[in-house]
Amino acid sequence: MPYFAMIIISINHEYEPYFNGSYPIDDDSTGRKKQVYLVLYRDIIRTGFNETVVKKPVAKFFGEDEAEIPPRKWTPEMKALVQQQIQENPVQRYRKITTLGKLVFSVAGLLVMVGIAAFVYAVFVSAPKQEGNRAAFTQLPEVGDRYYGSLFGRDYMAGGKLRAGWAIVESVNPQDSTITLRLSEDIGDFTFETMRADHSNFEGPTFHTKFSSGGRKNRFKGVDTDFEFESATYQDNFDAYKIPANHE
Repeated sequence: MPYFAMIIISINHEYEPYFNGSYPIDDDSTGRKKQVYLVLYRDIIRTGFNETVVKKPVAKFFGEDEAEIPPRKWTPEMKALVQQQIQENPVQRYRKITTLGKLVFSVAGLLVMVGIAAFVYAVFVSAPKQEGNRAAFTQLPEVGDRYYGSLFGRDYMAGGKLRAGWAIVESVNPQDSTITLRLSEDIGDFTFETMRADHSNFEGPTFHTKFSSGGRKNRFKGVDTDFEFESATYQDNFDAYKIPANHE
């Protein structure tokens, strides 16, 4: 049983930024002040059965060139700054049972043979593939990634009719998860046949957005506008809603 449990439970970490700030610190090499950027991340641990947030956040420093400063190069001033900001900006924690976890507990009450057959199929065939595809779909986008999704905001919801189309990522700021999106000119009615919509030409307007993700849905919310773009998968068909930048 312990060996079987090790097989069915995979542990995944997702680091979600929830605080960032810019600070001047002493630069021993020049004797002057330099600007560094501190980002605190929630460490979200997902297993096959639950999802929880670690009490202690993950801290990262970035220089003015946006390159990460490794912890071995942190000065005592930077270490003290991390402790201060963690104390002033604690992680908002939660714990919940995932859909798979609820499914496992409910299946336990069914007939043993039927339950084992369904469980083995879900764990050894379907779940690993879906987990890999889901992770690729919901990770922070890269420049060149394309998404199919629904459009919200007064410019796209006239008459209450849902509009949809493809959008391409033109820039990414990993420090605060802000994304610049450009829309395709082919914006029309929502369809499940997403590849029939134009996903090669992007001459539409651009929007500065904040990226967030949960489960099977990615959300790009306008920073200074009421624009919102949501890309959600149906029946775990991830390839129909995201085309990676390195896709041939």
